[in-house]
Amino acid sequence: MTVRIGEHAPELAVEAYVRGEPNPRKMRLLELRGRWVVLFFYPRDFTFVCPTEIQAFARLHEQFEKEQATVIGASTDSWDCLSIAC
Repeated sequence: MTVRIGEHAPELAVEAYVRGEPNPRKMRLLELRGRWVVLFFYPRDFTFVCPTEIQAFARLHEQFEKEQATVIGASTDSWDCLSIAC
């Protein structure tokens, strides 16, 4: 499947870690309909490459907010892996 800028992404629901919340919460892309969403994927948490990619998005956080864009990072790790830092 190919998704291009400006096209609607397919609907999906996932469990997501949200900073400051003790447990994952269900997140649906449908909840963000009508907003710009930047969805980026990275291979694994706690590796040497991923922090640099995530930090680059963090540095641009204010600019994304000015454009009313939501930034979502997705790892191939599961919630269980994140919670025990595997």
